[in-house]
Order: sequence, then structure tokens, then C-alpha cells
Amino acid sequence: MPSFFFDLNFTGCGLAWLWRLLWEQEIGSSNLSIPTILNNPNSVNINEIGGSTIKLAVIADIHTNMMSLNLAIHDALENNVDQFIFLGDYITDGSWNNETLELIKKYGNYVIRGNRENYVLNYNPQRKLFANYKTIANTYNDLTPENLNYIKSLPEAEIITINNYKILLIHGHSFDFNNLEKSFEIVMQKYDFDICLFAHNHKHSKTIYRNRLFLNPGTIAQPADTPTYKYCIVDLSEKPTVELREFDIKNTYEELKTQYENSSYYKENLVWCKLILTGIQKGKYCIDPFLDEFNKYAENIDKNNPTEFNELWERTYKNIGGKL
Repeated sequence: MPSFFFDLNFTGCGLAWLWRLLWEQEIGSSNLSIPTILNNPNSVNINEIGGSTIKLAVIADIHTNMMSLNLAIHDALENNVDQFIFLGDYITDGSWNNETLELIKKYGNYVIRGNRENYVLNYNPQRKLFANYKTIANTYNDLTPENLNYIKSLPEAEIITINNYKILLIHGHSFDFNNLEKSFEIVMQKYDFDICLFAHNHKHSKTIYRNRLFLNPGTIAQPADTPTYKYCIVDLSEKPTVELREFDIKNTYEELKTQYENSSYYKENLVWCKLILTGIQKGKYCIDPFLDEFNKYAENIDKNNPTEFNELWERTYKNIGGKL
């Protein structure tokens, strides 16, 4: 195993997982089992690329935010990255599902799927009228057959080897973000790796644990720590370094908001879009307080009745939206 001497510049970690609003009985528990994977046959040695180092752009949790994805790709190319790694959750939060996946296919050297892709692959048409499921229905109906097959072809986890470093790629929706060391132990028991690249909670973190690097690049779309879009460049030289790249949201927020408000997705998912935009603007997580308020009263309605469900959904936002 290589010895790590990483430039860490540590920032925060920890958050309840993003998609709690989807009922567990409909699409499965968040405590998913760690997927079984095979080594990637396309793994490369640094000498096959040339030079004494290789730079990886690590990007995660895009959620159809094409504006910020383009920022990251342009910045990565300007910084002469050699390969792109994408860690899942590309779709479901806007009208640009196919466009996002086309960029992933164009630039992605290593691509895995996240829980959002799994939700779409397990689409349940019986839930399509419920406010907390419309975004999944919209995405399922929006995707081309080719892109639906593409996300189906993606692995849930993967091990690649670059310059003698074994790198585990995993989205992280089975991680316990309140006890990351426990999650680290679980993946260490199952996989042989030097570096684990994970995502899901929309917070950047870097940790050396038992001589392994665990890196979460943060989200390039919906930050839950600071009002900046984030991704990382990993430089795999003899002494690897990790560089956090950030973009101030205020520079592009109004344009993004206009794009959302002019989309059909916005009109069909008004509350959800307002929660997304508020969270992006403030760099904070707005979903949990909204759901906490919703769940206070949800037991008093028939959750199988979309009319009752959606009326409470709207009423909850009217009560709490301005306080988020």
C-alpha cells in the first residue's frame, strides 16, 4: 500500500442523507448493503498516460445543474486534468437530465451511479401523482431510452488502479454520516483499496483513516456546507495531493434561478424547486427542516391519497418556506 502524504486543507463533514422524503417502503431503505464489485479492466497505469503524474477531476452530486457542471469541466480542463471521475446522482432535480448525461458520457472516464439513478431505475408509476415523487416521474419520462439504458449499465461501485493506487469509487448512500468511521470500517472489510472516493451528503471532507484516504469532493450542484459549488482535483504523483476547487454561487445564482423558473419542471415541482434554490443560494440544507415540519402532521392524513398528501405538502411550505 502506498504511503500517503496528502495536502488536506480540511473542511467539514456530516449530514443526514439528502433524499429522505422518498418513503422507504416505496423504494427501499437508506441502509443499503455495500455493493459487490469487480476490478475495472480499463484501469490504467500512469506510464500508459505519460509523465510522472496524473490529475483526476472528481465530481459528484450534479442533480442536473448544467451550469455548475460546465463550470467544473471548464475549470478542470484549464487545469490540465487527465481523467474525470463521476460519483453519481446526476439526475432528477431539473429539466436537463439528458443534457447532463451526455456531458457525463463525453468526459467521464470512470462513472458510477448513485441513489438518484437507482430511484429512476426502480420507478413506481403508482406514486407519480405524489408531490414527493413527481421529480422521479418527471425524470423517468424525460430520459431517452438510450440514457435510461446508460444509467442501468453503470456500476454502483468500482475499483480502479492508477499509478499503483487502488481507488474505490462508491456513491456513499449506505454510509452512516453520523458515524463515518463505522462506515469506513465496513468498506475496508469488503474492499482492498488505498483511496476511497465517495459523495452523497453534499459536504466536502477529507480524512486519513488507518493509512487510507477517504475523500468526499462535495457537490457541484447543491452544497450543504458553504454557498460554493465544489469538486476536487487529485494529483497522483509520488506524494499525492488533493486540491479543493470552489465557485462562488452568487456569481451565477440569478441566471440559474431564471433557468429554473422558465422550465416546465419548475411549474410541476414548485415546492421542491424552491427548496433547491433556497438551499443553493444559502449553501445550507433546507430539506430536513421542511420534512420535519411535514412529518409532524403526516400521520394525520392518508398517505396513500395523493390529494391529501399534496395539500399537506403545499401547506407545509407555506408555513415554513420563509423561515428556511
